[in-house]
Amino acid sequence: VTEALTKVQVQVEERNTEMRSQQRKFDQVLDDQRRNVYAKRQILLFAADAELEALCAEWTGESAQAVVDSVTRDDGDDDMLQQRLSQFFNNNLDSPSNIDMAAILAKVGKARPARSGAKSFAAIALLRLDQLWATHLTNMRDLKDSIQFRAYESVDPFFAYQKEALQLFQGFNKKLQTVTTYSLFQTL
Repeated sequence: VTEALTKVQVQVEERNTEMRSQQRKFDQVLDDQRRNVYAKRQILLFAADAELEALCAEWTGESAQAVVDSVTRDDGDDDMLQQRLSQFFNNNLDSPSNIDMAAILAKVGKARPARSGAKSFAAIALLRLDQLWATHLTNMRDLKDSIQFRAYESVDPFFAYQKEALQLFQGFNKKLQTVTTYSLFQTL
C-alpha cells in the first residue's frame, strides 16, 4: 500500500511540476508584452517634445495609411477617401503623405494652453494606453482560460496561445495609435 501511495504521489508531483512549467511559459508571453507597454509608458512620460513629436508623426502617418487602406479595400474613390480623412482628422489633414506635425501640435498647444502640443499628445496617449491595456489584460486572461481546449484539437496550446497573443498585442498597438491620433485631432 505504501509503495502504491508513493507511486501515485510521484505521478501527482510530476504532473504539478509540468503544469507549473507550462504556466510559467504562458506568463512569460504576457510579461514580454507588459515590458513593451511599460517601455512605451516611459517614453510617453519622460521623452522630450521633439521625440514625442516624432512619435506623434509616426502614429499619425500609420493611422492615415489605415484610413487610406480601408477606403482602398472598399473600392472607394477619391471623394470617399477625402471624406474619411476629413472625418478622422477633423479637417486638419490635407494629404496623408504630407503631414506637418509641428503645425498640428502647435494648434493642439493653442487649443490646450496648459501644456505643449507634444505633451498633450503624451497625455492623451497615456490615457488611451491605460484604458486599452486594461481591456487587453482581460482579453489575454480570457484567451488563456480558453486555450487549453486546443489540446483536444491536437494543437499545442502554448503555440496557439503565443500566436493569438501576438495577434491581440498587434491589434492593441494598432488601436492605441488609431484611438490616440483620433482623440488628438478631435481636440482641434
